Order: sequence, then structure tokens, then C-alpha cells
Amino acid sequence: METAVMSTRIDPTRKQLLRIIASVENKPIYKVINEMIDCYAEVHKETLEILSRPDWMKRIKKSKEKFRKGEIISHEELGKQLGLGS
Repeated sequence: METAVMSTRIDPTRKQLLRIIASVENKPIYKVINEMIDCYAEVHKETLEILSRPDWMKRIKKSKEKFRKGEIISHEELGKQLGLGS
């Protein structure tokens, strides 16, 4: 796997926490950071997928605008209109 060098700033508390984690897991800090990035990407996978699809973003934006204008009703209201809610 190709690697790249990156410089970033983190506060001292997080830096110390990162060192502790690396020490406890007996791993180099870069491996801990790589695992954290992988975990973050997995947790946010769906969001990242949506953000990478311009057509989906346009549909979301259009739906938000319709909702703001009152052109979309809630699930509860739809249930009431269909006689499904109490």
C-alpha cells in the first residue's frame, strides 16, 4: 500500500490519549490513526455515499425546500388523512 505524509494539529489532551492508546495496543501511532479513519469512514459510510451523489443531493435539497414551503406532510398527518391514525 502506498503511504503519504500528512501534518495536522491536535490538542495536547488528544495527543496524549493517542499515545496511551498506541502504547496499550502496542501499535505505532500511525496505525491507530489509520484504524480511527477506517472506523469513522465506516460509521459515516451512508452519509459519504449520499454526499458523493450530486443527484441525491439535489433531491434532498428539493425535498427540504418543499417541506419548508409546507408542500410535504408528516407521516402522522398522512395517517390521519388516510384514517389510519387515532
